[in-house]
Amino acid sequence: MTIDNPVWRVNTAKSLNRMISEMASIENVSVKELQRLQEHADLLIQQASEIQSRVELTKHINSITIPFIIVKEKEYYLYEDDTISLIAPHEWSKGPAKTIRQLGDGSWEEVVAC
Repeated sequence: MTIDNPVWRVNTAKSLNRMISEMASIENVSVKELQRLQEHADLLIQQASEIQSRVELTKHINSITIPFIIVKEKEYYLYEDDTISLIAPHEWSKGPAKTIRQLGDGSWEEVVAC
């Protein structure tokens, strides 16, 4: 038994196809938005990790006695024996060193060579 309803006589196949197409578009937009949010979350995690590294390096350097006045934004070398120097590793046979600098806020960061 079928119901003869004039409202339902509209071409239901076209209507269903249109609804399916709209749902696919909504899903596509949603997936793109979720990907964008994931990229943003990944960036925030990376930035938090960099801040944590700076905090740890700052704590370590603040525990070292530095026999000279530090100039902010100037590059220094932190050797494995906790010596901070202006002398680069290639100028001194002291061993490997990290290149570091003190930022304007007083924290320290490792300078990564480009």
